[in-house]
Amino acid sequence: MAPAVLRSLNVAELESIVDPSSDNGQLFLELIAQTDYICGAGGEFPGVMIGWWDNLEETRSPIKKKEADREEVQEVREQWNEMVRNNTYPIQELPRNHALLFLLSILQHQGHNEFRIENGPLVSVDVDRAQFFGKPRKKVDLGLGYLCKMDLKTYNTLQSVNPQYHANNLAYITRKGLDAFAPSIDFQRSDSEVLQLRVQFLLDAIDACIEEHGYENVIFDVE
Repeated sequence: MAPAVLRSLNVAELESIVDPSSDNGQLFLELIAQTDYICGAGGEFPGVMIGWWDNLEETRSPIKKKEADREEVQEVREQWNEMVRNNTYPIQELPRNHALLFLLSILQHQGHNEFRIENGPLVSVDVDRAQFFGKPRKKVDLGLGYLCKMDLKTYNTLQSVNPQYHANNLAYITRKGLDAFAPSIDFQRSDSEVLQLRVQFLLDAIDACIEEHGYENVIFDVE
C-alpha cells in the first residue's frame, strides 16, 4: 500500500507564499479564497497526502477484479504454476491485492489504478476512496471467486476476523488502529458491520473454492 497520511494545510501560510504583484498572483489568491470557502475547515485545508515513488510502473492484472468471465479466469488458474515460474507478473500477490480492494470497495476495471514497484511487488494506491456504505452484492462476478487461489497468510488473517467465530474482532481492531494513527476518521459501528459482511463474502468464496478444488489446490504459501 502506498504511504498515506492525513495532513492539514494552513490557508494563511499558503497565501503568504503568493506574490500578489506577480503576473498571476491575484488569480492564485482568488482561487485560494474560493477553495477555502468551499473546502476549508477552520482556516485549513484538511486532506490526505499520498506518498509516491519514482520507480512505480503501471501494470495490468491478468484477470478482471469484478464482472469477470469464469472461463477466462479459469484459463489463468490453469497457467498459475507457469506464471509463478516466469515471474513476469507477481501473480502470487494478486489474490491479496484484489481482496484488499474488495474489502475497501474500490474495485476498478482491469488495468485501472494498478501499479507495482519496477520489477517488484504490487502496490495499492488511491485507498482514500474507500467506502463502507454498500453491502456486497451477491452477484458481483468477483474474479477471485473463479481464480480460487489465496495465500496462506491472507487466508489466516481473514479467518482471524471471521464474523462466524469472532463477532467483534474486526470492529475492535479497526477502531483501535484508527484511534492510534488517524483519530479524526469517523468510523462507526455500521461501517464495521459492512466490512464484516465483505469479509464473510470473501471467506464464503474461498471456502466454496476449497470444497470444489481441495485445500491444497487453493491455499498456497508465498515462495
